[in-house]
Amino acid sequence: MSLDNSILLQNIRSNDNTLQEIVLSKEKLTVQDVIILSQSLQNNTYIKKINLSHCNLNDEKLKILCKGIKQSKIPLTNLEIVEEPSSDITAVSETLITDTLEFKFTNYGKALEDYEQAATNGNIEAQDCANYLYEAYINILPSSFLSLLPKTLNECHTLQKLDFYDSNENNIFRLNKWQFKILCVILARCSSLQTLNFRRNGFSNLDEGQFKILCESLANCTSLQTLDLSENRIGYLNERPFRILCESLAQYTSLKTLELWGNALNCLNEGQFKILCENLAYCTFLQTLNLSLNFGWSEGFYYEFDRCNLNERQLKILCEGLANCTSLQTLDLSGNNLSKSNEEQFKILCEGLANCTSLQTLDLSQNGFNNLDKGQLEILYTAMKKCKKLRKIPIDDSFDKDFIATYNNNLEEEEQQIKKFLSYYNSPNSKGLQILPADIFGIELEIGKLYIRKNESVPGLKYKIINTHENIKEGIITLEDLPSTEAKSLLLASINDDQTLNLEKIKEIFPDILKIILERNHITLRFITSTS
Repeated sequence: MSLDNSILLQNIRSNDNTLQEIVLSKEKLTVQDVIILSQSLQNNTYIKKINLSHCNLNDEKLKILCKGIKQSKIPLTNLEIVEEPSSDITAVSETLITDTLEFKFTNYGKALEDYEQAATNGNIEAQDCANYLYEAYINILPSSFLSLLPKTLNECHTLQKLDFYDSNENNIFRLNKWQFKILCVILARCSSLQTLNFRRNGFSNLDEGQFKILCESLANCTSLQTLDLSENRIGYLNERPFRILCESLAQYTSLKTLELWGNALNCLNEGQFKILCENLAYCTFLQTLNLSLNFGWSEGFYYEFDRCNLNERQLKILCEGLANCTSLQTLDLSGNNLSKSNEEQFKILCEGLANCTSLQTLDLSQNGFNNLDKGQLEILYTAMKKCKKLRKIPIDDSFDKDFIATYNNNLEEEEQQIKKFLSYYNSPNSKGLQILPADIFGIELEIGKLYIRKNESVPGLKYKIINTHENIKEGIITLEDLPSTEAKSLLLASINDDQTLNLEKIKEIFPDILKIILERNHITLRFITSTS
């Protein structure tokens, strides 16, 4: 058969968009036929599949064909060439076929970019070609990915959320090298992406080249606000991939939430710890950081429940890095066995966290803090006092010490503990006092307002109790309710000329006020809550 002037060649040359597959199996092609076919492909942008099986091909013909394919703009995704064992095709040609496909996949992003640029300049045909090219290559990906990704190129530019949380199907490290590159080309076009979930995607199985391609593609996601990298064993990454990953974090200047829990970060050396923390500081809008279940890992175990594996130097680097996150409002350090650190480590941790002055919620639950001794409690209390905006400190479900009813059967010590507890919240900028009993969302004292009972001159304080069901109980504590003459005198002395309260003076009777609220409403004060 001679291909010259055939209807098939005419359709290829005319760039017929209905012709997407060339099937010439069992046609005995000459060298001249292959040359003509290769030249015809230069005018086409729609051919996705070529089947030349049993066409009497040899090394010479395949070399001509593959060169023509590489020079063309066809979105080739499948090149099927099968010959008899006795054919003249050698291992060199088999490698050439593989290299040709890899070339097309590797240059997919460049071809798409060229079309997009031409479309920007008003070339309508180029826009059609870009859309077709996108749709041709996205179908190379597994069906589980197709259900997640945009169906068209235009949808890429407006997509705001992608969730690759592993369900044993949509896991990026399971993709072959061609599929991985195609995915990265698609991600690079998701410029409006705000939420990206890569939880449990086997990052520790990716090589340096894959990390580089992935991070470069995500550099275009300048609107990213939430990034989930949890459970990826990042702590086991080699130096180069780890550095590439950390440096990519610095480019997400709009990032507000970063999930890094369950990544064995205690396996990092001091240099890696420093790289991570330095790059986190570039996330100037970061408000929520989850580092839970990271520091009890060890080689051979998923999690060691008996100790925290961070040394003093690592803790210092971590705390210095966190302090540089100046917008950080919520920090989750739960499940890290921090109480199992030695005295010096515990002191470094507490003093370091005290520098996170923007914190509003600090989760220290599941760290064994129910076993803290008095000295450790004192260190914790003193440090947290500096976090003026702090409102919630979940500690441990097992830490049920009742600071009101009993503390070592010593009333004086009970009152001291209440004062320490209250000291967290006595900031002049505080909107109210919030504590965490079992079913209570918070208690607010309107300490900036003075209540005067009608027709009387007896001052009082308003308070609100808000539970988890959003029910609000309000009440008044008057001068008559205070237990001692000293407390009543302090309240009277706190009244300013304009009938407001002097916050500094009223602080001294907070323990008395709190006791009255709790007893009146039958509330047991706990240091933690399982509902937080």
